[in-house]
Amino acid sequence: MISVILLTIGTSGSRTAWVVLIPICLVAIAYGLSHTVLRNEVSIRCEPAWRLHVASLRETVEAHMERGRTIEALLVLEEWLREDPHSAEAWVFRARLDAANGKLNRARLAYQRAARWDQEGRFTDEIRHALEVLGGLSR
Repeated sequence: MISVILLTIGTSGSRTAWVVLIPICLVAIAYGLSHTVLRNEVSIRCEPAWRLHVASLRETVEAHMERGRTIEALLVLEEWLREDPHSAEAWVFRARLDAANGKLNRARLAYQRAARWDQEGRFTDEIRHALEVLGGLSR
């Protein structure tokens, strides 16, 4: 459609129309691209495939932790947090790994982030207990 308009204006020889039309076309293209990116981001987060991907990351982290492979677990956990930074469960796993490796300050910060994102209350008891022990419970 835009090419038809440009062809029509180009044949008429009106320079004023070009000056007006080019910025409008650029804005329309940018608007369309931004909505496409947003729509794709939202649909990716809602798709069952994305949820399966996150579940797979969780299972991989658990398997590495059970076998004592903390470095591998941490690498997968970092990917999980990049994919889903608002996951309370991922932050709890991060806190557990940090605490197990003696990084208590990082564990406290990870538990605080988990508390922020734990809307369902799945980890409330663990987070509260850990923050009491680590000295990070805000009253």
